[in-house]
Amino acid sequence: MSDDLDRLLNPGSGDDSPGAAVERVPVEGGRVARRQAEKAELAAKKSRKREKVAKREKVAPVADVAGAAASTAVLATAAPVPADAAPSTEVAMLASPASAGGAPPRKPPRVSVVGVLGELLITAGVVVLMFLGWQIWINDLIVGNEQQNEAQELTQSWTDKGEAVAAAPVDRPDPGPPPVAEAPGNAETIANLIIPRFGADWVRTIRQGVGINDVLNIGIGHYPETQMPGEVGNFAIAGHRTGWGAPLADVVSLEVGDSIYIETEDGWYRYEYRSHEYVMPTGIEVLEAVPQIVGGTATDRIITITSCNPPLTAAERVISYGVYDTWYPRAGGPPPEIAGLVQAAAAAG
Repeated sequence: MSDDLDRLLNPGSGDDSPGAAVERVPVEGGRVARRQAEKAELAAKKSRKREKVAKREKVAPVADVAGAAASTAVLATAAPVPADAAPSTEVAMLASPASAGGAPPRKPPRVSVVGVLGELLITAGVVVLMFLGWQIWINDLIVGNEQQNEAQELTQSWTDKGEAVAAAPVDRPDPGPPPVAEAPGNAETIANLIIPRFGADWVRTIRQGVGINDVLNIGIGHYPETQMPGEVGNFAIAGHRTGWGAPLADVVSLEVGDSIYIETEDGWYRYEYRSHEYVMPTGIEVLEAVPQIVGGTATDRIITITSCNPPLTAAERVISYGVYDTWYPRAGGPPPEIAGLVQAAAAAG
């Protein structure tokens, strides 16, 4: 009787049967599982709440190890996940925090004095290059065309007097000594310079003097202390090699025997190119009646052409020499070599 009463008051005590053990395990195990599930659910709610706040603030959520573990436990307790199934939203967001908030905004670049100074220097360099391009190439084309047109107009004014424009015959008689005109005033027109080597229609006007602004910047200048065209001695002229039309840009391309014509109102004087040399800017002896011989007595008619060298600088001078060959009176027609140029100028007028 006492045994029966004890079993009623204390169920399971003193009962070693397998059935009694099986009945206790589910009761205790169910309580533990419920407590763990409740904790996991509470942690998951907190994690989801933090994620929602992070989304609103566009900040990546901070991974919570306990919350992640709890979420994983809940998922594992609730149901098995297939191997090929996609991860849940909570796990994916914990694995890739950057996907929730995006990249942080970039900071604006800092402005420094060195950077501003560098940009100013680059801009100044571009402006200088543009100016050089204008001065050397575009301006040369424009000014060169103006000088060409001016020289052609001078030829037209001399051929309007009714003289022949047909080329002079090759076997013409000796024209005799060339006439020599008086020297005009400063910056006044003397003649035209025609060099076929520079182009079939190349012609430039020669003025008295070698002033930069009033003569050389608009064409060719004549050294006033030297002789006039056709005169015994040294007819010396000068011109720019770069800039201001660059009339003598190709002076070093002359070859021995090339023709150099000086056209005046009387006709055309032909000089024949011989050689060139380089001297310092102080080498004014090239302007002597006999070049490089101070006080020498002239017996020949010489032409001397001076220009700067190298191009774009004035470090030295290139000197080209030619000797007189013959002259063509205007009434007898121009030299056959330049007859087309003279005829074109006359027709244009």
